[in-house]
Amino acid sequence: MPTETIEGRGQYLLAVVDNLLKVRNEWIEGEGARLDENEPLWQAIEETIEAFGEGAVPANCRKIESIVVRELKPAWSDWKNHRFGRSRNPVHELPGNGVWKTIEAIEDGRQEAKARKFPKPESVAELKSQKVSDAQICRIWGWVDSDGRPDFDKLREEIEEPGKHTSNYVHPMEQRAKQQAAAEQKRLAEFRSRQRNKLRTLTQPSKETTEDLIRQGVSASQIAKLRKITVDEVYAEADALGLPRPQLEYKDVRTARAPVEHEVPEEVERSMRHASRAGRPAEADPDDDDFDDDEDGFGIDSEVDDGAGQSIETDGPVVAGALTIEQEIIQLSTTTQMTEGEIANAVSTEELPISRQKVTAVLKRFRENPAEFNNTE
Repeated sequence: MPTETIEGRGQYLLAVVDNLLKVRNEWIEGEGARLDENEPLWQAIEETIEAFGEGAVPANCRKIESIVVRELKPAWSDWKNHRFGRSRNPVHELPGNGVWKTIEAIEDGRQEAKARKFPKPESVAELKSQKVSDAQICRIWGWVDSDGRPDFDKLREEIEEPGKHTSNYVHPMEQRAKQQAAAEQKRLAEFRSRQRNKLRTLTQPSKETTEDLIRQGVSASQIAKLRKITVDEVYAEADALGLPRPQLEYKDVRTARAPVEHEVPEEVERSMRHASRAGRPAEADPDDDDFDDDEDGFGIDSEVDDGAGQSIETDGPVVAGALTIEQEIIQLSTTTQMTEGEIANAVSTEELPISRQKVTAVLKRFRENPAEFNNTE
Protein backbone atom coordinates (compact mmCIF):
# COMPACT_ATOMS: atom_id res chain seq x y z
CA MET A 1 0.00 0.00 0.00
CA PRO A 2 1.30 3.50 -0.82
CA THR A 3 2.38 5.85 1.99
CA GLU A 4 -0.25 8.41 2.98
CA THR A 5 2.10 11.42 2.85
CA ILE A 6 2.16 13.39 -0.41
CA GLU A 7 5.89 12.76 -0.73
CA GLY A 8 5.45 9.02 -0.25
CA ARG A 9 2.54 9.02 -2.67
CA GLY A 10 4.71 10.67 -5.31
CA GLN A 11 7.48 8.12 -4.83
CA TYR A 12 4.96 5.29 -5.16
CA LEU A 13 3.48 6.67 -8.40
CA LEU A 14 6.91 7.20 -9.95
CA ALA A 15 7.90 3.64 -8.97
CA VAL A 16 4.77 2.33 -10.73
CA VAL A 17 5.69 4.29 -13.86
CA ASP A 18 9.29 3.08 -13.71
CA ASN A 19 8.07 -0.52 -13.56
CA LEU A 20 5.76 0.04 -16.55
CA LEU A 21 8.64 1.41 -18.62
CA LYS A 22 10.96 -1.39 -17.47
CA VAL A 23 8.64 -4.24 -18.52
CA ARG A 24 7.74 -2.39 -21.75
CA ASN A 25 11.44 -2.28 -22.61
CA GLU A 26 11.88 -5.97 -21.77
CA TRP A 27 8.90 -6.93 -23.97
CA ILE A 28 10.14 -4.91 -26.94
CA GLU A 29 13.73 -6.14 -26.64
CA GLY A 30 12.66 -9.74 -25.96
CA GLU A 31 11.04 -12.47 -28.04
CA GLY A 32 7.46 -11.60 -27.07
CA ALA A 33 4.95 -11.63 -29.90
CA ARG A 34 1.68 -11.58 -28.00
CA LEU A 35 0.09 -9.74 -25.12
CA ASP A 36 -2.29 -11.41 -22.70
CA GLU A 37 -3.25 -11.31 -19.03
CA ASN A 38 -0.21 -13.34 -17.98
CA GLU A 39 2.31 -10.93 -19.49
CA PRO A 40 4.09 -8.58 -17.03
CA LEU A 41 3.47 -5.71 -19.47
CA TRP A 42 -0.29 -6.30 -19.36
CA GLN A 43 -0.21 -6.33 -15.56
CA ALA A 44 1.96 -3.20 -15.39
CA ILE A 45 -0.46 -1.25 -17.59
CA GLU A 46 -3.37 -2.31 -15.40
CA GLU A 47 -1.45 -1.34 -12.25
CA THR A 48 -0.56 2.08 -13.68
CA ILE A 49 -4.17 2.86 -14.58
CA GLU A 50 -5.34 1.76 -11.14
CA ALA A 51 -2.62 3.68 -9.26
CA PHE A 52 -3.34 7.01 -10.95
CA GLY A 53 -7.08 6.52 -10.67
CA GLU A 54 -7.18 6.90 -6.92
CA GLY A 55 -5.61 9.12 -4.26
CA ALA A 56 -3.81 12.46 -4.29
CA VAL A 57 -1.30 13.29 -7.02
CA PRO A 58 1.74 15.48 -6.22
CA ALA A 59 2.72 18.32 -8.55
CA ASN A 60 5.60 16.48 -10.24
CA CYS A 61 3.25 13.63 -11.25
CA ARG A 62 0.27 15.63 -12.55
CA LYS A 63 1.36 15.65 -16.18
CA ILE A 64 1.73 11.86 -16.07
CA GLU A 65 -1.63 11.53 -14.33
CA SER A 66 -3.31 13.49 -17.13
CA ILE A 67 -1.80 11.20 -19.78
CA VAL A 68 -2.75 8.03 -17.89
CA VAL A 69 -6.35 9.06 -17.16
CA ARG A 70 -7.20 10.84 -20.40
CA GLU A 71 -5.23 8.79 -22.92
CA LEU A 72 -3.89 5.45 -21.67
CA LYS A 73 -7.02 4.32 -19.83
CA PRO A 74 -9.48 4.80 -22.76
CA ALA A 75 -6.99 3.46 -25.36
CA TRP A 76 -6.33 0.35 -23.26
CA SER A 77 -10.04 -0.20 -22.60
CA ASP A 78 -10.87 0.11 -26.31
CA TRP A 79 -8.22 -2.44 -27.23
CA LYS A 80 -9.37 -4.96 -24.63
CA ASN A 81 -12.96 -4.63 -25.87
CA HIS A 82 -11.72 -5.24 -29.43
CA ARG A 83 -9.60 -8.19 -28.36
CA PHE A 84 -12.22 -10.02 -26.33
CA GLY A 85 -15.33 -8.96 -28.19
CA ARG A 86 -14.38 -9.28 -31.84
CA SER A 87 -11.92 -12.05 -32.53
CA ARG A 88 -12.28 -15.80 -32.19
CA ASN A 89 -8.52 -16.09 -32.32
CA PRO A 90 -7.13 -13.00 -30.59
CA VAL A 91 -3.73 -14.08 -29.31
CA HIS A 92 -1.86 -12.61 -32.27
CA GLU A 93 -3.39 -9.18 -31.86
CA LEU A 94 -1.48 -6.30 -30.26
CA PRO A 95 -2.56 -2.85 -29.12
CA GLY A 96 -2.41 -0.10 -31.70
CA ASN A 97 -0.51 3.18 -31.60
CA GLY A 98 -3.06 4.59 -29.14
CA VAL A 99 -1.46 2.49 -26.39
CA TRP A 100 2.20 2.49 -27.47
CA LYS A 101 2.34 6.25 -28.17
CA THR A 102 0.68 6.96 -24.83
CA ILE A 103 3.33 4.95 -23.00
CA GLU A 104 5.96 7.00 -24.84
CA ALA A 105 4.25 10.20 -23.64
CA ILE A 106 4.31 8.83 -20.07
CA GLU A 107 8.00 8.15 -20.54
CA ASP A 108 8.59 11.75 -21.61
CA GLY A 109 6.67 12.94 -18.55
CA ARG A 110 8.82 10.74 -16.36
CA GLN A 111 11.98 12.32 -17.81
CA GLU A 112 10.63 15.76 -16.92
CA ALA A 113 9.85 14.62 -13.39
CA LYS A 114 13.47 13.53 -12.99
CA ALA A 115 14.82 16.94 -13.97
CA ARG A 116 16.19 18.95 -11.04
CA LYS A 117 15.85 22.68 -10.75
CA PHE A 118 19.01 24.55 -9.88
CA PRO A 119 18.26 28.05 -8.55
CA LYS A 120 20.33 30.95 -9.83
CA PRO A 121 22.66 32.40 -7.19
CA GLU A 122 22.04 35.79 -5.68
CA SER A 123 23.55 38.72 -7.57
CA VAL A 124 27.06 39.93 -6.82
CA ALA A 125 25.65 43.16 -5.37
CA GLU A 126 23.38 41.23 -2.98
CA LEU A 127 26.24 39.00 -1.87
CA LYS A 128 28.48 42.04 -1.32
CA SER A 129 25.80 43.66 0.83
CA GLN A 130 25.78 40.48 2.95
CA LYS A 131 29.56 40.85 3.52
CA VAL A 132 30.34 37.64 1.57
CA SER A 133 34.07 37.49 0.72
CA ASP A 134 35.24 37.92 -2.87
CA ALA A 135 36.70 34.42 -2.90
CA GLN A 136 33.39 32.94 -1.73
CA ILE A 137 31.44 34.94 -4.33
CA CYS A 138 33.69 33.52 -7.04
CA ARG A 139 33.05 29.99 -5.78
CA ILE A 140 29.28 30.57 -5.59
CA TRP A 141 29.19 31.68 -9.24
CA GLY A 142 31.69 29.06 -10.40
CA TRP A 143 34.42 31.56 -11.34
CA VAL A 144 37.37 29.36 -10.52
CA ASP A 145 40.24 27.94 -12.55
CA SER A 146 41.08 24.29 -13.10
CA ASP A 147 42.83 24.20 -9.72
CA GLY A 148 39.87 25.74 -7.89
CA ARG A 149 41.48 29.14 -7.38
CA PRO A 150 39.07 32.16 -7.53
CA ASP A 151 39.00 34.18 -10.77
CA PHE A 152 38.99 37.70 -9.32
CA ASP A 153 39.26 39.30 -12.78
CA LYS A 154 35.87 37.93 -13.69
CA LEU A 155 34.41 39.17 -10.41
CA ARG A 156 35.84 42.67 -11.04
CA GLU A 157 34.36 42.71 -14.58
CA GLU A 158 30.93 41.72 -13.19
CA ILE A 159 31.08 44.54 -10.60
CA GLU A 160 32.00 47.06 -13.30
CA GLU A 161 29.37 45.75 -15.75
CA PRO A 162 26.55 43.96 -13.88
CA GLY A 163 25.20 41.03 -15.90
CA LYS A 164 28.31 40.54 -18.05
CA HIS A 165 28.97 37.08 -16.62
CA THR A 166 25.62 36.38 -14.90
CA SER A 167 22.85 37.12 -17.40
CA ASN A 168 23.35 33.80 -19.32
CA TYR A 169 24.54 31.85 -16.33
CA VAL A 170 23.93 28.08 -16.23
CA HIS A 171 24.66 26.19 -13.02
CA PRO A 172 27.47 23.62 -13.59
CA MET A 173 25.28 20.77 -12.28
CA GLU A 174 22.44 21.89 -14.49
CA GLN A 175 24.78 21.80 -17.48
CA ARG A 176 25.72 18.19 -16.67
CA ALA A 177 22.06 17.32 -16.25
CA LYS A 178 21.30 18.74 -19.70
CA GLN A 179 24.07 16.64 -21.23
CA GLN A 180 22.70 13.52 -19.55
CA ALA A 181 19.20 14.39 -20.78
CA ALA A 182 20.48 14.76 -24.34
CA ALA A 183 22.13 11.32 -24.15
CA GLU A 184 18.89 9.85 -22.77
CA GLN A 185 16.87 11.36 -25.62
CA LYS A 186 19.23 9.76 -28.12
CA ARG A 187 18.81 6.40 -26.39
CA LEU A 188 15.03 6.76 -26.41
CA ALA A 189 15.00 7.63 -30.12
CA GLU A 190 17.00 4.47 -30.93
CA PHE A 191 14.78 2.33 -28.71
CA ARG A 192 11.57 3.68 -30.22
CA SER A 193 12.88 2.94 -33.69
CA ARG A 194 13.39 -0.70 -32.66
CA GLN A 195 9.92 -0.70 -31.11
CA ARG A 196 8.30 0.53 -34.34
CA ASN A 197 10.18 -2.09 -36.36
CA LYS A 198 9.09 -4.91 -34.07
CA LEU A 199 5.45 -3.84 -33.96
CA ARG A 200 5.40 -3.37 -37.73
CA THR A 201 6.76 -6.90 -38.19
CA LEU A 202 4.24 -8.42 -35.78
CA THR A 203 1.21 -6.59 -37.18
CA GLN A 204 1.96 -6.48 -40.91
CA PRO A 205 -0.14 -9.02 -42.88
CA SER A 206 1.67 -11.68 -44.88
CA LYS A 207 2.21 -11.04 -48.58
CA GLU A 208 0.30 -14.22 -49.45
CA THR A 209 -3.40 -13.56 -49.88
CA THR A 210 -6.07 -15.34 -47.88
CA GLU A 211 -7.06 -17.21 -51.05
CA ASP A 212 -3.47 -18.42 -51.56
CA LEU A 213 -3.28 -19.65 -47.97
CA ILE A 214 -6.63 -21.45 -48.18
CA ARG A 215 -5.57 -23.21 -51.39
CA GLN A 216 -2.30 -24.23 -49.72
CA GLY A 217 -4.31 -25.89 -46.97
CA VAL A 218 -3.33 -23.62 -44.09
CA SER A 219 -5.66 -23.84 -41.08
CA ALA A 220 -8.10 -21.01 -40.37
CA SER A 221 -6.37 -20.02 -37.13
CA GLN A 222 -2.99 -19.86 -38.85
CA ILE A 223 -4.40 -17.82 -41.74
CA ALA A 224 -5.89 -15.39 -39.21
CA LYS A 225 -2.47 -14.94 -37.60
CA LEU A 226 -0.67 -14.50 -40.90
CA ARG A 227 -3.23 -12.11 -42.41
CA LYS A 228 -3.94 -10.28 -39.12
CA ILE A 229 -7.68 -10.86 -39.39
CA THR A 230 -10.21 -12.90 -37.43
CA VAL A 231 -11.18 -16.51 -38.07
CA ASP A 232 -14.68 -15.33 -39.00
CA GLU A 233 -13.16 -13.07 -41.64
CA VAL A 234 -11.19 -16.03 -43.01
CA TYR A 235 -14.44 -17.99 -43.33
CA ALA A 236 -16.19 -15.04 -44.98
CA GLU A 237 -13.44 -14.76 -47.61
CA ALA A 238 -13.56 -18.51 -48.24
CA ASP A 239 -17.32 -18.30 -48.79
CA ALA A 240 -16.95 -15.31 -51.11
CA LEU A 241 -14.31 -17.18 -53.16
CA GLY A 242 -16.41 -20.34 -53.31
CA LEU A 243 -13.68 -22.34 -51.53
CA PRO A 244 -14.17 -24.89 -48.73
CA ARG A 245 -13.78 -23.34 -45.32
CA PRO A 246 -10.46 -24.40 -43.78
CA GLN A 247 -10.75 -26.15 -40.44
CA LEU A 248 -9.88 -24.08 -37.38
CA GLU A 249 -6.88 -26.33 -36.63
CA TYR A 250 -5.46 -29.36 -38.41
CA LYS A 251 -4.25 -32.42 -36.55
CA ASP A 252 -0.72 -32.24 -37.95
CA VAL A 253 0.65 -29.47 -35.75
CA ARG A 254 4.04 -29.73 -37.45
CA THR A 255 2.71 -28.08 -40.59
CA ALA A 256 -0.79 -26.80 -39.69
CA ARG A 257 -1.63 -27.55 -43.33
CA ALA A 258 -3.98 -29.82 -45.22
CA PRO A 259 -4.46 -28.72 -48.87
CA VAL A 260 -8.07 -28.31 -49.92
CA GLU A 261 -7.60 -30.89 -52.70
CA HIS A 262 -7.36 -33.58 -50.01
CA GLU A 263 -10.67 -32.80 -48.32
CA VAL A 264 -12.75 -35.87 -47.59
CA PRO A 265 -16.13 -35.87 -49.38
CA GLU A 266 -18.98 -35.30 -46.97
CA GLU A 267 -20.80 -38.50 -47.91
CA VAL A 268 -17.69 -40.60 -47.26
CA GLU A 269 -17.10 -38.92 -43.91
CA ARG A 270 -20.75 -39.45 -42.97
CA SER A 271 -20.54 -43.12 -44.00
CA MET A 272 -17.49 -43.69 -41.87
CA ARG A 273 -18.94 -41.82 -38.91
CA HIS A 274 -22.06 -44.00 -38.74
CA ALA A 275 -20.60 -47.32 -39.85
CA SER A 276 -20.30 -48.86 -36.41
CA ARG A 277 -23.84 -47.79 -35.50
CA ALA A 278 -25.17 -49.89 -38.37
CA GLY A 279 -23.02 -52.92 -37.52
CA ARG A 280 -21.11 -52.87 -40.82
CA PRO A 281 -17.91 -51.47 -42.20
CA ALA A 282 -17.86 -48.01 -43.74
CA GLU A 283 -18.75 -47.87 -47.42
CA ALA A 284 -16.69 -45.79 -49.76
CA ASP A 285 -16.16 -45.37 -53.45
CA PRO A 286 -13.44 -47.87 -54.47
CA ASP A 287 -12.26 -45.41 -57.11
CA ASP A 288 -11.90 -42.56 -54.60
CA ASP A 289 -8.19 -41.81 -54.15
CA ASP A 290 -8.56 -39.07 -51.56
CA PHE A 291 -7.07 -41.37 -48.94
CA ASP A 292 -3.90 -42.44 -50.75
CA ASP A 293 -1.57 -39.98 -49.01
CA ASP A 294 0.09 -41.05 -45.78
CA GLU A 295 -0.19 -37.57 -44.23
CA ASP A 296 0.61 -38.65 -40.69
CA GLY A 297 3.76 -40.55 -41.63
CA PHE A 298 2.61 -43.74 -39.88
CA GLY A 299 3.53 -45.84 -42.95
CA ILE A 300 0.45 -48.07 -42.52
CA ASP A 301 -1.29 -49.04 -45.77
CA SER A 302 -4.01 -51.68 -45.49
CA GLU A 303 -7.12 -52.76 -47.33
CA VAL A 304 -10.74 -53.18 -46.23
CA ASP A 305 -13.70 -54.59 -48.09
CA ASP A 306 -15.96 -51.85 -49.40
CA GLY A 307 -19.10 -53.94 -49.08
CA ALA A 308 -19.16 -54.74 -52.79
CA GLY A 309 -16.41 -57.33 -52.92
CA GLN A 310 -13.73 -54.79 -53.76
CA SER A 311 -10.81 -53.50 -51.74
CA ILE A 312 -9.87 -49.93 -50.98
CA GLU A 313 -6.67 -48.64 -49.43
CA THR A 314 -6.74 -46.83 -46.10
CA ASP A 315 -4.14 -45.53 -43.69
CA GLY A 316 -5.85 -47.17 -40.73
CA PRO A 317 -5.79 -50.63 -39.17
CA VAL A 318 -6.74 -53.84 -40.99
CA VAL A 319 -10.37 -54.58 -40.01
CA ALA A 320 -13.16 -56.94 -40.90
CA GLY A 321 -16.79 -56.50 -39.98
CA ALA A 322 -18.03 -53.61 -37.87
CA LEU A 323 -15.50 -51.08 -36.64
CA THR A 324 -14.84 -50.79 -32.95
CA ILE A 325 -14.94 -47.32 -31.45
CA GLU A 326 -11.14 -47.27 -31.28
CA GLN A 327 -10.80 -48.39 -34.91
CA GLU A 328 -13.32 -45.77 -35.98
CA ILE A 329 -11.26 -43.10 -34.16
CA ILE A 330 -8.17 -44.20 -36.08
CA GLN A 331 -10.05 -44.28 -39.41
CA LEU A 332 -11.26 -40.73 -38.92
CA SER A 333 -7.82 -39.57 -37.83
CA THR A 334 -5.96 -41.11 -40.78
CA THR A 335 -8.47 -40.40 -43.54
CA THR A 336 -9.90 -36.99 -42.65
CA GLN A 337 -8.70 -33.59 -41.51
CA MET A 338 -10.78 -33.68 -38.32
CA THR A 339 -9.27 -32.52 -35.05
CA GLU A 340 -9.24 -34.80 -32.01
CA GLY A 341 -12.13 -32.84 -30.51
CA GLU A 342 -14.16 -33.22 -33.71
CA ILE A 343 -13.40 -36.94 -33.81
CA ALA A 344 -14.60 -37.26 -30.21
CA ASN A 345 -17.89 -35.58 -31.14
CA ALA A 346 -18.26 -37.72 -34.27
CA VAL A 347 -17.92 -41.09 -32.51
CA SER A 348 -19.83 -40.16 -29.37
CA THR A 349 -23.40 -41.30 -28.77
CA GLU A 350 -25.87 -40.44 -26.03
CA GLU A 351 -25.25 -43.85 -24.46
CA LEU A 352 -21.46 -43.72 -24.88
CA PRO A 353 -19.88 -40.25 -24.93
CA ILE A 354 -16.20 -40.18 -25.95
CA SER A 355 -13.85 -37.51 -24.60
CA ARG A 356 -11.04 -35.81 -26.51
CA GLN A 357 -8.61 -37.29 -23.98
CA LYS A 358 -9.81 -40.76 -24.99
CA VAL A 359 -9.15 -39.96 -28.64
CA THR A 360 -5.67 -38.68 -27.80
CA ALA A 361 -4.86 -41.87 -25.86
CA VAL A 362 -6.09 -44.15 -28.66
CA LEU A 363 -4.06 -42.33 -31.31
CA LYS A 364 -0.96 -42.45 -29.13
CA ARG A 365 -1.33 -46.22 -28.74
CA PHE A 366 -1.88 -46.57 -32.49
CA ARG A 367 1.31 -44.69 -33.28
CA GLU A 368 3.26 -46.88 -30.86
CA ASN A 369 1.75 -50.24 -31.98
CA PRO A 370 -0.54 -50.14 -35.06
CA ALA A 371 -0.92 -53.94 -35.11
CA GLU A 372 -2.83 -53.78 -31.82
CA PHE A 373 -5.85 -52.42 -33.68
CA ASN A 374 -5.94 -54.94 -36.55
CA ASN A 375 -9.00 -57.20 -36.61
CA THR A 376 -9.08 -59.58 -39.56
CA GLU A 377 -11.16 -62.33 -38.04
